[in-house]
Amino acid sequence: MHRTVAIGDAIGNDIFGTYRLLERTTLAPTIVCEFPHSDLTGKFTVSTDLDPHHVNDSFDLLIYHHSVEWQDGEKILNAFDGQKIVKYHCVTPPHFFAKYSSRDEQTCRKGIEQTERIAQTVEIDLWLPDSRHNALELQAVGVETHKITVLPPFNRTGMLLKESNKFLRCPSPHVVEVLFIGRRAPSKGHRHLLMAISGYKQLFSENVKLTVVGAVDEQTRDYSTELTEMAVDLGVEANVEWLSHVSNSKVDELLCGSNIYVNASEHEGFCVPIIEAQAVGLPVISVDCAAARETLGPNQAVIPLPRSHTDYDVMAGLIHEVATNATFRRGLVEYGFQNVYRRFSDDAIENTLVEAILRVTGKFN
Repeated sequence: MHRTVAIGDAIGNDIFGTYRLLERTTLAPTIVCEFPHSDLTGKFTVSTDLDPHHVNDSFDLLIYHHSVEWQDGEKILNAFDGQKIVKYHCVTPPHFFAKYSSRDEQTCRKGIEQTERIAQTVEIDLWLPDSRHNALELQAVGVETHKITVLPPFNRTGMLLKESNKFLRCPSPHVVEVLFIGRRAPSKGHRHLLMAISGYKQLFSENVKLTVVGAVDEQTRDYSTELTEMAVDLGVEANVEWLSHVSNSKVDELLCGSNIYVNASEHEGFCVPIIEAQAVGLPVISVDCAAARETLGPNQAVIPLPRSHTDYDVMAGLIHEVATNATFRRGLVEYGFQNVYRRFSDDAIENTLVEAILRVTGKFN
């Protein structure tokens, strides 16, 4: 269950991975949602009947994906007398949106309030947060530790491991191609990226390009406008390309054709693009915020969130080091591969999910 089930987003991929696993067992999965993507038809069994009595009579186990407030979903959880698992994807702190969108600020606040209500008033058999960071959020609202099992989301890395970044064995590039994937939202840290690119131009070379992939929401259009104006003020507008809507194949092309993935997001409950970059051999630099360090794994390039011009120069210097130091770059790539293989493969995630369902149901049929 999730309010919206879309093709190509992180929660959608997690739901589809769960569905396909259950489909291979004696269980009969159904996706229950309010807004299904049109392409789900014929590929998945989907129900948009949100009547709590219907859901209660039709199913034995609910796996509820929680990321935004969903009143109908909460009603179903309250009425359902079978076993209940909540997959917790976290909620963006509302303060990020205070300046730009009262609607988004309120949506996030209500999502957090709903997390608290579910934790305190609904008998949930097991919570499955995406990360230890998210697990701590659940503990903070009263979820007992023994009811929490960290389960990373299903993802596309199994497919991406078959791809290869074209700069894996190449010398230093003439133009350093920096990539970031994340919607144009105030929590995503785009300003830090622009400052780092400005620092790179001043300290090292004008031959640097930042590609930013992410949709622009109408509610936060002022934020997007501020970013383009900031790029002009910093003199980096010619060094930045903004892409709003791209296909998975285009994302894969960018992952394989860039030199460095830089994550400057200030809030991530997991951060799927990090492991997608690692899967193709694209080295990653990240700020140390929320679950980013945890997702990256050991022996990776992590820096504190920049606060001063000196910090941005350090960030620019690290980009230059990764781009020009083949030994350093190779180490990041190798540890990145290991991180994906060991922690985020379909097998690893499937085994944890099967154990979770067995723990709740006592059987798998």
